[in-house]
Amino acid sequence: MKKYLPILLLSVLSCKSEEIKYTTIPERIDFREFANPSSKYRSVPFYSLNDLLDSAELDRQVEEFAKGGYGGVYLHSRTGLLTEYLGTNWWKVMDAGFKSSSENWHLCLVL
Repeated sequence: MKKYLPILLLSVLSCKSEEIKYTTIPERIDFREFANPSSKYRSVPFYSLNDLLDSAELDRQVEEFAKGGYGGVYLHSRTGLLTEYLGTNWWKVMDAGFKSSSENWHLCLVL
């Protein structure tokens, strides 16, 4: 380490120091939006779906995510799913979840 220290010091000292002046706040930052972001800028949970899917229950849970301040939801079927994956009932539940999500947010992804 000691043998590399002079090279490091020369590298640092030879760098030009440019003074950065911040005279104005960029127009694109809205601090009100930053303090209380809309759903567009909030986190989106990766919601793992397993067990037997029910449209009414999924609607209720999506509503709870919206009340909790999330910005959307990823509906993702996982191991343990008792509803047939890509079956008729699965599509009905995903459609209901998507519609419920569309009422609350701009983002709902079915994976």
